[in-house]
Amino acid sequence: MEPPFRVPGLLGVETRTVVCSLLVVAVSACTSAVGQGPRAAPPHTTPTPEPSTISRRTPRCGIVSLTSPHYGSHIDPISGQVGEAIEVFGTTLRGEDGRFTTSNRLEVWWNARVPATEVPAAEPFDDGPIVLLATVGNMNRCRFRTEFNVPDVRPGTYKIRTFVYFEGGYGWFGWHRFNVEAAP
Repeated sequence: MEPPFRVPGLLGVETRTVVCSLLVVAVSACTSAVGQGPRAAPPHTTPTPEPSTISRRTPRCGIVSLTSPHYGSHIDPISGQVGEAIEVFGTTLRGEDGRFTTSNRLEVWWNARVPATEVPAAEPFDDGPIVLLATVGNMNRCRFRTEFNVPDVRPGTYKIRTFVYFEGGYGWFGWHRFNVEAAP
């Protein structure tokens, strides 16, 4: 049987034999060098990053259109009774290109035109108290979720505003109408 190919100039020696011989020599040389020298590291080790390095990484959140209904904050449900838990959730801050950008925190306010943390004498939208409902401190992620309990107010429709804080200021991040229902 004729071998599939031959190395020219080696008179009948199959290429597979030559390749195998070279491979054995190369592997022997490589394995004997592992661990030698002053900078050698044990094989198959990966340095573990420091926790502070991990927490500073910028999340890869993709692109969200700033005009999309998915951008900003949302509440669920949109009506309930005093004391019931309400979820606030949504995307974190994005730049003009729709990509993640850093922010410091998010505040959720009941009946506030501006956050009372910035303007303590702020006027409410409607009759009733201005209440800080929730604060989200970790904004180094793609989405946030928190909850609050409906404050003790009389039945009616109230405004809930979310404000996002970033280097240099804050801005509206969402506005919602919430209906407080009468107790049965």
